[in-house]
Amino acid sequence: MSEGPLLTIRQVAERLNISAPTVGQLLRVGLLPGVRIGRVWRVPRDDLARFLAEARQSGGVPSAWPPRADRSPKGGARRQRAAR
Repeated sequence: MSEGPLLTIRQVAERLNISAPTVGQLLRVGLLPGVRIGRVWRVPRDDLARFLAEARQSGGVPSAWPPRADRSPKGGARRQRAAR
């Protein structure tokens, strides 16, 4: 993890032109590096730049995106079964 200015989820979402929940999901599954401080996520600016450079080089976000329900860190598969 890099040092330097820390960005909020909202700031990252604005820079990537995606929604804040999508940024949160990228953080939770580990595709976007970040640090959790209490209940709040922060993304070092250098790590965001590295993430973007790697995404450009590889042609986009890794194939693990979007996460399937069985990869969800909060038990998405269980929620889907319960909803049936």
